[in-house]
Amino acid sequence: MSDKKILAAIADYRGDEHVFNEALKLAKTKGQPTKLFLLHVSPHEGVDDRAAREMLQLRADEAKALGIDAEPYIADGEPGNRFVQHTQAWEASYVVVGHRDRSSWNELSLGSVSNYVVQNVPKTASVLVVRPSIKILVAMENYEKDKSAFTQAKSLAKQLHASLILLHILSAQDEKTLEQGTNPIVIEGLGRMAQLMAEPGISTDLDYIPGDQPQPISVEELVLLAHKTTDEGIPAEFAYRPGGMGEGICDYARDRDVNLIVVGSHQHPRWDERVLGRVSQYVVDHAPCSVMVVHPSEKPEGTTTESVN
Repeated sequence: MSDKKILAAIADYRGDEHVFNEALKLAKTKGQPTKLFLLHVSPHEGVDDRAAREMLQLRADEAKALGIDAEPYIADGEPGNRFVQHTQAWEASYVVVGHRDRSSWNELSLGSVSNYVVQNVPKTASVLVVRPSIKILVAMENYEKDKSAFTQAKSLAKQLHASLILLHILSAQDEKTLEQGTNPIVIEGLGRMAQLMAEPGISTDLDYIPGDQPQPISVEELVLLAHKTTDEGIPAEFAYRPGGMGEGICDYARDRDVNLIVVGSHQHPRWDERVLGRVSQYVVDHAPCSVMVVHPSEKPEGTTTESVN
């Protein structure tokens, strides 16, 4: 029995998780053995693609953990043309490609990628065109203080069938502890989630964080939180990123084409109160999408929603 070959056409390695997820669903359907090709095409030659390689490898590892033979590939050139060429070369029977309304590339080029693939792939291949799901980003500084924001974000994600991104902005001290063996730009939790969950020393009690002062949420706690959320049927991932609180949240939301930011309004233990009050306000003023500001309480009802153009 010949393999069922699927090509996941990943134009944007940071924002095309919906393409990977749909390709994974297709690969998991019962039938003949499956080979999954994860292909990212960069339209610019000579660009450092280390982050893209790391991300694709994480996704390949996630697929392999589910028993699917998956391999990541990087190419440069015109995306539509490259996707069609590799579909033919690999004799893929299915192509999964994303369709988006906006992107970091010029609109003329990006708007024609899915159309080009549909019109030019070999007739032996079927094309699945998927639209991106709604993405909700929740800023996580400390679990206890941000519990209300997280609960509200998770509730919205469930209602809207959206995916959830748990983002922690690194302080200067956090960055020092993560200098060795980590990506200094961003640490993404995708396939690595399952690996970290199996490692010893990961606390399973998120309701207790030792110490007199609230401590920044740790990578282990974010992994556990994302894992539990995914188990509840809400696709979730986590990310660490350096930078200023407000700027880092807005920049990441812009990079990932996030649809909604959920942020708590509370004192920041590291900064002066006057500065602290400006974090949520900065996000409201500068975010590329709608913002929900959640005030800390035992109940998540007390919220203020701002729409940012």
